[in-house]
Amino acid sequence: IETHDILVQRFKNVTREETTEARIYLEENNWDIVKAIHQWKNDANWEDEHENDTLKAYFSLEVAEDTVI
Repeated sequence: IETHDILVQRFKNVTREETTEARIYLEENNWDIVKAIHQWKNDANWEDEHENDTLKAYFSLEVAEDTVI
């Protein structure tokens, strides 16, 4: 059985994430590294698909803050 520290390091090696992020994914997936990496990949894909939405929201907020009423 692998210790949590070893699982964190293995997750980091695959994903290049920081320790805190690795721990979060592993804890959320009951320390199952396969499930944790699968969730990370799904999250990364979602972020890639919605990157433009985030940028649009940011810039529309920036414009709204600069608008004089």
